[in-house]
Amino acid sequence: MAEEQIQVRITWEPDSDKPAYFTNHMFVTYDGAVYTLRFYQLLPPVLAGLDAAAVNTIDSVSARHITTLVVPAATLPSIVRALQDVLEKAENPEL
Repeated sequence: MAEEQIQVRITWEPDSDKPAYFTNHMFVTYDGAVYTLRFYQLLPPVLAGLDAAAVNTIDSVSARHITTLVVPAATLPSIVRALQDVLEKAENPEL
């Protein structure tokens, strides 16, 4: 028996008072049911005033965890399409 589908309007809540964070690093994993997207903020160390020997002692840089999103497998393709659409429009404003 096929499921009956209905359509309803979504009422978007206004943005909350939570701050927005800069992220520039992401890990994505898939466990067979959901995709997990982990976003991080990776900032380079301040190198001003360091000599070459001191710079060469840096062996890692910390990545600050910002947030984790867990997305059902069925939802991810529409998210990817939406991101592709926005990227295409940003790269080709005349479209």
